[in-house]
Amino acid sequence: MKFSVHARYMNPWIFFDVVFGRASLRQAMRNGVIDAAAEIGTQAGINAASILRRAEPVRMVCADPWSGYSDELGMPNSNVERIARRRLKRFPSVEIVKSGDRATIAKSLGECSIDYLYIDAMHDYESVSADMNAYWPCVRCGGMMAGHDIVWASVFGAVADFRAKHGVDVQCSGTDWWIIKTQGN
Repeated sequence: MKFSVHARYMNPWIFFDVVFGRASLRQAMRNGVIDAAAEIGTQAGINAASILRRAEPVRMVCADPWSGYSDELGMPNSNVERIARRRLKRFPSVEIVKSGDRATIAKSLGECSIDYLYIDAMHDYESVSADMNAYWPCVRCGGMMAGHDIVWASVFGAVADFRAKHGVDVQCSGTDWWIIKTQGN
């Protein structure tokens, strides 16, 4: 297996996820075929490429405004976007959306259209909560909404509040969390 991530940016969790796939993706694949997937917060495209290789969705939407990464990764935002586009261009099912507008992205996804939706964008409470509420209607019944970094207090709080508000079950493994949409929620 070829890794195209610079070692400087490779932490142990990412390495495990690249080799074995995210826990939520493995669970989603056990639940059935993933025809349509979306990743909110694509960054350099590492996780999106993993979803595309493992699940082979017919449609995959990758959304990111590609701003704010200069401080986090130590490289210009345009470089991060270029890396993502280069990494994902070999997958014909990918639609890349350069936007941070949740309403526009959710509308482009459509209601009840996504089998696997992965949220890994901004990690503050307000952003995670807004993402979960905006994209939940896009997940089909039996589909999964998942995310990363449940170990962050802000992410944990937003997921816990979403659980309480919607009466859903949340599963966790490693740094991943996920919710399977059922009738009535």
